[in-house]
Amino acid sequence: SHLLSSVRPQAGEAALTNEGVILLKVEIDENGKVVEVSSSATNEKLALICIEAVKQWTFTPFEYEGNRVRVNAAISFYVGQGRVISSALGDTK
Repeated sequence: SHLLSSVRPQAGEAALTNEGVILLKVEIDENGKVVEVSSSATNEKLALICIEAVKQWTFTPFEYEGNRVRVNAAISFYVGQGRVISSALGDTK
């Protein structure tokens, strides 16, 4: 895994009254820093909580043919039962 550090979204009350999956599209730069995060989730409050957390994540740089590259990835979270569970990090090439 390229993930070096992560911050768990703190949904609090929002996770007690809402349930679902928040899918984020993430762009990671050549140094492993998250530079862009977006979501098409209908629950803006939960999406923003997840976006703010993911902006703090760091990754080991991704390489292609020996060169550091920017990558796009998808990160999903399950929200419900008073908590937020991080999921899979998937490639969105």
